[in-house]
Amino acid sequence: MVGDWGVELSTSEVRMRLLGPVTVLADGVPRPIHGLRRNAVLAALALHPGEVVTVDRLVEIVWGDAAPRTASDTLRNHVSYLRRILDGQGDVVSRSAGYLLDLGAGSTDVEVAEWSIKHVDRCSDLYERKELLQSAIALWRGPALEGLAELAWFDGQARRLDQLLQHARQLLIDTRLDLGEHRQLLPELEALALPHPLDEHLHGQLMLALYRSGRQADALATYQRVRHALDDELGVVPSKPLQELEIAILRQSPSLATVASAAQRVVPAQLPLAITTFTGRHSELAVLDDLLAVAPMYSGPVVVALSGLAGVGKTTLAVHWAQRAAPAFPDGQLYLDLRGFHVSGSPMAPIDAVRHLLTSLAFPADQIPTQQEAQIGLYRSLVSGRKILLVLDNARDAEQIRPLLPGSGGCLVIVTSRNQLASLAITSGAHLLQLNPLSNAEAGDLIAQRVGADRVAAEPEAIQALVSPCAGLPLALAITAARASIHPHFSLSALATQLRDTGAGLGRFHGGDHDTDLRTVFSWSYNALSPQAAQLFRQLGLHPGWDISTTAAASLAAQPMDRARDLLAELADAHLITQHVPGRFGLHDLLRAFAGELAQADDSEQQRRAATHRLLDYYLHCAYAASEILGLHDVLDLAEIQPGVTLEHFGRGEEAARWCDAECQVALAAIERAAAAGFDQHVWQLARAWRWYLHRHAMWQAQITVQQLAVQAARSLRQPAPEGFALIRLAATYAHLGRLDDAHAQYQQALPLFEELNDLVRQGHVLQGTANLQIERGQIDSGLRSARRALELYEVVGHHVGQANALNTMGWGHVESGDFQQAVAHCRRALGVRPDIGTEAHIWDTLGYAYHRLGDFDQSASCYEASLVLSRKIGDRGLEARTLIRLGDSHRDAQKPDLAEHAWDQARAIRDQLDHHSTGAAG
Repeated sequence: MVGDWGVELSTSEVRMRLLGPVTVLADGVPRPIHGLRRNAVLAALALHPGEVVTVDRLVEIVWGDAAPRTASDTLRNHVSYLRRILDGQGDVVSRSAGYLLDLGAGSTDVEVAEWSIKHVDRCSDLYERKELLQSAIALWRGPALEGLAELAWFDGQARRLDQLLQHARQLLIDTRLDLGEHRQLLPELEALALPHPLDEHLHGQLMLALYRSGRQADALATYQRVRHALDDELGVVPSKPLQELEIAILRQSPSLATVASAAQRVVPAQLPLAITTFTGRHSELAVLDDLLAVAPMYSGPVVVALSGLAGVGKTTLAVHWAQRAAPAFPDGQLYLDLRGFHVSGSPMAPIDAVRHLLTSLAFPADQIPTQQEAQIGLYRSLVSGRKILLVLDNARDAEQIRPLLPGSGGCLVIVTSRNQLASLAITSGAHLLQLNPLSNAEAGDLIAQRVGADRVAAEPEAIQALVSPCAGLPLALAITAARASIHPHFSLSALATQLRDTGAGLGRFHGGDHDTDLRTVFSWSYNALSPQAAQLFRQLGLHPGWDISTTAAASLAAQPMDRARDLLAELADAHLITQHVPGRFGLHDLLRAFAGELAQADDSEQQRRAATHRLLDYYLHCAYAASEILGLHDVLDLAEIQPGVTLEHFGRGEEAARWCDAECQVALAAIERAAAAGFDQHVWQLARAWRWYLHRHAMWQAQITVQQLAVQAARSLRQPAPEGFALIRLAATYAHLGRLDDAHAQYQQALPLFEELNDLVRQGHVLQGTANLQIERGQIDSGLRSARRALELYEVVGHHVGQANALNTMGWGHVESGDFQQAVAHCRRALGVRPDIGTEAHIWDTLGYAYHRLGDFDQSASCYEASLVLSRKIGDRGLEARTLIRLGDSHRDAQKPDLAEHAWDQARAIRDQLDHHSTGAAG
């Protein structure tokens, strides 16, 4: 561990013990120190690490009021004695005013314990936190400063260190509860609680352990015992945190779940199917086997980076070996395609990758924090102590990989990339393994395994003709072998002739020898497809995402679902696409590029545009239907669906939400494709349909990107209403990110659009947003004027929610200006104009702040509590966190520190989930 002074702290470096009898260690062996005062001098200096303690102060500490006249001389003698004892372990250094004990930083057990317990708050890994606390507690060998308690100053220090020990024990119990060790803790907690009937925190821990062990009735009975004890002994009721815990237990609240129980310890088995005809790569497999053998010796994860050019077989080798090594990883195997070289140019963001791994470990999606650091800490906590194999396929660079590496030993990570990840070797100790194309002999073996030894033996000379165009790339060889397998009655020589003739006719494709060879192989397999399957393959080159669902493919091809499934199966049999999960299909990047070239060459502009139109209709109408069932839609005038489009049918909100999760990234790519292809109506309508999903998932950069495209599209169409709406959404997003100047600029552009349309409601929205910005900047008078203008517009059209919002903004402005009575008056008026539930929650929050500033803390707390009830009802976690912070401030000023800390703790927990990076997830 590393202390604030920048040196490593370790229990093995301790040279003085104070947590028990005072002891000096020399090479781990105690050296006795004789005499109470000598021990006291040494302990006093040790408890002031790095400080000069004056002679007068030492005399006061060691002798108190009973100091003899010769105390200073005696002190010098004690120092000389201690220097002899410390010989080689440190020194007592004389200074003009006193003495300094020079042992080196972190050389006393007190320093190590204090640092460890302080550091726990910054430790996101629960297992590391537990280990840190256990190590700190183990430093106590008995009562601190044993034998010195008869001296007044040391008695105070001993009590302080005893409180530190109790605090560490409480933190350890909390940590073990978070880890799901409630059953193991029960005997200890029951024994601790018995002699401490008034300790509410301890009994709260016992209640939680009982509840999580399935003993709800016993947990509630424990609460009643504490309640009666507090009433009998002190005449008080249990604290609010304990009351809330009882309510949560009565309601069986999901919030009582632990990390360990929320993420059931499932054993993921996500590896793709390995091919049964794998051949070659003997030296590479041997290297991987050797690394597996020594993996248990590593304190951290073993990382292997496979690199090589596209199609060389990196994924095939990684999956083949991973399947073979899977039994060595009984806690699971994870697989993730990082899309590092996808045609869209948008590799998977690390924050999205960590989220995917968490859900793969069965951690509930709605409990995953949005902040990347919190996600990483949670992920590493879940895999700590587990033997897991992780395959990270198609990585762009080392920066994409580092956040995904486990934090402890027992795991093995295989990374594949077209780039050689040298920096990963430097920073993470990765073993680099370069894959080269197969030799002619290995390529021949691959063909032989797939088409049969008898056919090869009958025509050995044909093998070279089949192998040569494949350039040693397993992708091309697999497609060639698939073609031969599909036609078992064709001679290999005839197939080789077809392949040669196909290559001769590819003059329209330009490129080097390697490109031409691959196109020859791809075209040969493509030419064998049925016409409808060939058409679907070309159309897949138009699809902007990295994978596609069966329903989307049916819409793209204008085929019924059953027929679409057959066509997708035909493409998969020809090794032109792969079904990586049931119902979703992907193309290798090289095949996607090839499909795109074919579409440009063989399909007319009208055909390509019609297919794109159907695809965009699918994503637009499905997104609108999903948002409608989730209660998040606007009334939009959508165009008629193109013939041939098949839509999803969502029976429940969960189905709609799952569709949104699966298709969000593809839909974002579709919006960009729509903008590039001139489908402007689809652009702004898709942006509008997806805006609430992006907001709720804190995908701010994606929101900015699509709303900017929506603004451009609406301007191209000369449609001011959707342009203004997108500008408002852009402004709100910028404001959320603190980019107030950018937000103000969007509002300034939106206002004249709605004035031209005589849309008073949205004029009010713009003025309302502008007012909030102005107040945020401290321009109170301007903000009040803008809010007043918004109120007047809302009153003209009878828009009650708008009126309540404007009045609440005016109330907030008056709070900021110090006119608290006016703030109360405006908020009370706002509550009287029938606001919706979300607006009412904001009004109560503002009202609570106004009463707080007036010094009416009881009224303030009541208003904040009313806001919290409503914000929790609608799931507005951001408002809930802000209100809890202000409630804590109010309790603090009311001299109620425990209630204040409780409110702040709740706010911090929520902020951990809601905090975000502005870079979050456009792709």
